[in-house]
Amino acid sequence: MKRKMIFAAIATIATVSGIAGFNVNFRTNESSDLTLADVEAEAGWVEDWWNRPDYDCVSVTCRCIMYSYRSEEVSYVGNGNGSVAHQWSCAGCGDCGWT
Repeated sequence: MKRKMIFAAIATIATVSGIAGFNVNFRTNESSDLTLADVEAEAGWVEDWWNRPDYDCVSVTCRCIMYSYRSEEVSYVGNGNGSVAHQWSCAGCGDCGWT
């Protein structure tokens, strides 16, 4: 009787692990159908949005406590209506204010 229970337990464990292994292998094969070309095609809109020129650099006078200097600050001009794509493309005034 004890032998039959041990055999049944081993058979059950083998069956469950076989089904689990097959399931994992099936999911791996299913997800590998996504190629790099598909990912790049799906992500094309991100690159278009990222490189869209939404800002202009405006000439300003930066005013610090002891001095002032000329620089360029960013100005949002609308989606695709500017000359630069990112706010960091303009030098800015750092920690000083500007007019």
